[in-house]
Amino acid sequence: MAGDGNNQGRFVRREQAMHWEGLRFSTASELAIARALDAAGVVFFPLAVYRITERDGTRVTRECDFLVIYNGVTGILELDGWPHDGRAADDHRRDRLLKFHAGVWVIERVASYEALKNPERIVCGLLAQMERFRLCA
Repeated sequence: MAGDGNNQGRFVRREQAMHWEGLRFSTASELAIARALDAAGVVFFPLAVYRITERDGTRVTRECDFLVIYNGVTGILELDGWPHDGRAADDHRRDRLLKFHAGVWVIERVASYEALKNPERIVCGLLAQMERFRLCA
């Protein structure tokens, strides 16, 4: 993917990529969530690549499954399970960096199979959590 000028879904291998509305996805679960977010009418960035500073001061590039903006609150939705298996420690470290250094306090992690089975329920839960955060902030 290097050199194609697109920072969305940069870790998606071309042979496994799914496309919808000009966006790229690596799993059916991601696509299902994207469709549910779209139906909810919220702003979202799938497979968004971002730069952040690690605790040691090193700047690194990371990718989240979904960056969501809803009623002035920024949240992240991560789908856990394949292809994320075995990366829990890295995921939690990244979550802490986003919370404490970037101010993204709403980070929801859901099982990939749950996202595929009932994406509307997952999105509804995320948006409810973001609304509660907005009211308490």
